Amino acid sequence: MAAATRFRALWEAMGGKGAGVIDYSKEHVDGGKGRDPITERQANAGKELAKCRELLGVRLYGLVSAVCGDMH
Repeated sequence: MAAATRFRALWEAMGGKGAGVIDYSKEHVDGGKGRDPITERQANAGKELAKCRELLGVRLYGLVSAVCGDMH
């Protein structure tokens, strides 16, 4: 339950549904077309979600995202 709650909090910090995990190992390219820069909170959540995806793998991460993140 605690893990699901934590995942949900990170998911929501990233913007909820449609919030992909940001790969911070890639070089930033300015092509955001006027989007606001992400906050430090979003960046940290993205990094933690990336760790989750690495540990779970793509398939299980998708399942956890559907169950714990996108519960609408």
